[in-house]
Amino acid sequence: MSERPFGVDRHAPLRRLAGATQFSADSDLRDPVQVVRYLRGQPQLVELIEQGFGLRHDPSNPDSDPAVFELRRVGRPRVEGSWPLAFLAFMLTPGASILAWTDAQQSSRIWEECGFQTPPSYPTVHRAFVALEQSVNAQASNGTPQPDGFLRAARQLVRRARQFEPEVGRAVHVDGTASATRAAMVHCCPEDSACGRRQLAREERRRRAGKAPGAPAAAGHGTRLPQMPIQTVNEQRHKEASKPVNDQPTRDRELKRLTPEEASELGLAEGLVWWRQHDSRGEPHYFCCRDATVGARNYARGRGRGKFWVGWNAFKATDALFGAGLGVIVDRADRQEYHLHSELMEAVRESVGAWPQFMSADAGLAVKPVYEWNTSRGIGSALPWRRTRQHADRGDLEDHVVDRHGVPRCQYCGAEGKTRGSGLGFTITAHGTPVIRLRCRARLTADCARIQSVRCEHEPRLLQPLRLDDVVYNQLRQQHENSERVHVHDRQRYQVAGREVATRDHRIGVRWQLLRAHAAMFLDWFRLALRHGWFASLRRRTNRNEPAEVGHGDRLTAVLGARRKYQLALPYGPQAVAIGLGFRDPPWLTAPPKRTRRNGRLRS
Repeated sequence: MSERPFGVDRHAPLRRLAGATQFSADSDLRDPVQVVRYLRGQPQLVELIEQGFGLRHDPSNPDSDPAVFELRRVGRPRVEGSWPLAFLAFMLTPGASILAWTDAQQSSRIWEECGFQTPPSYPTVHRAFVALEQSVNAQASNGTPQPDGFLRAARQLVRRARQFEPEVGRAVHVDGTASATRAAMVHCCPEDSACGRRQLAREERRRRAGKAPGAPAAAGHGTRLPQMPIQTVNEQRHKEASKPVNDQPTRDRELKRLTPEEASELGLAEGLVWWRQHDSRGEPHYFCCRDATVGARNYARGRGRGKFWVGWNAFKATDALFGAGLGVIVDRADRQEYHLHSELMEAVRESVGAWPQFMSADAGLAVKPVYEWNTSRGIGSALPWRRTRQHADRGDLEDHVVDRHGVPRCQYCGAEGKTRGSGLGFTITAHGTPVIRLRCRARLTADCARIQSVRCEHEPRLLQPLRLDDVVYNQLRQQHENSERVHVHDRQRYQVAGREVATRDHRIGVRWQLLRAHAAMFLDWFRLALRHGWFASLRRRTNRNEPAEVGHGDRLTAVLGARRKYQLALPYGPQAVAIGLGFRDPPWLTAPPKRTRRNGRLRS
């Protein structure tokens, strides 16, 4: 692999292009008819999309067969046209209902642009879109999932963007958001249990009163539970991220997902996903949902009360230069985000063609395994501190090998090390071991002139490709606060990862969520290419801004001030004691930092 896969030095400051995805500034990029017309002007992209959905033979995949999905044969008589183009037009139109969109497009020119002679009926459109959905995560003969047409084309556009801006994919912002399902959680205990008998009596009273049943037909009885408000979900997610990492097995009073075998042994209805939870008295309660791909969380425990969040986590990696997605993962809501990190980074690598140099995220990913995984692949982690059960502060990790800001210490005198220069800095040895090479900055002994190395495995949360006093680290942390806007844009532009009732998808299942997410990723990069003139034959560039260096606010100043405050430039550790030039412990432990007067108050 090239030493500079992104065309710049690893320590070069990050850049960002303002207004890159401001598609609202171009009226033709908001028009579904015009966007489809532009896409038809790139037949190689259309062919790549249709190959991914099995509409054409794929030379790179010997298992592909255009007759597998038969999207062109949907309806009677035979309907000719491009269903993927129609789906992209559906994504560009506000609303999540296929029926409402089909009715509104009866007199539109979109069908003509997609190759249809007459507007198809709603059942035809619905069956065609469902057939597209079924191709998502379709497996080849070797068992590996194949990317669908939208994901293939999006990755092709990312590679094209790198021809114009090689820094695409150099740094990514990773963030997750909650996505809800239309299916409801139902409290439905077995009929032979005490809770089940109470529920049956309640259903009988509802039947006599002429009210609608509260449970799916397969369950027979039960109480439909409301979704937790999205504000409460966000509060709980942030509260979890501030707590120590909890990756322990599920306890009795927590919500446990049952396997199909366990549900069958208990005599629970098939075709549903089931959970079990014990109340304070030890009585088990059972909950079900007809969407078997979702996960559930209940933050209010006890006897089936409280409100549930049922759905998925949409996990997205966004390019720091352009603000468009490079990879997306949608998984059950009960899975921790840090368990999906490696899969998301693999998706980014498939899009970019190389591992990103830097990654930023919130505290949900600030766990030791994520640092280790990133460092082993040369990815710098710009993550906030997350306390653990053993360490409350980043300073608790400080020792004579590395200080709290990730600066390695000299093994001969205990002074801070220099990691910038020829032969210095982060590297991975021939044996695959991540190390940091340094040279003593103070050079208090004759041996200090040597190049030293320290293994990152000593403390992966500090010894990694990024130090806290690096400009890039503080740029990433400063910019990450604004990167969460991509989820708002996805909901406003493409109705992806809907949370409120009005914006939730009418179809259930994670494949539909992925299909929409991949289509949104393709549309972002295609419209971005049009906005910046990468298809010179189609459209001239309209965004006249040039990439500019990202600011770091006061973050770097605060880090450098903390180093002066804690006197970390002074040597310390066993080596400093041996030569008589320092203390065994860091200076701030031996002599508390000086107190200064600021604004009339003493501050330390």
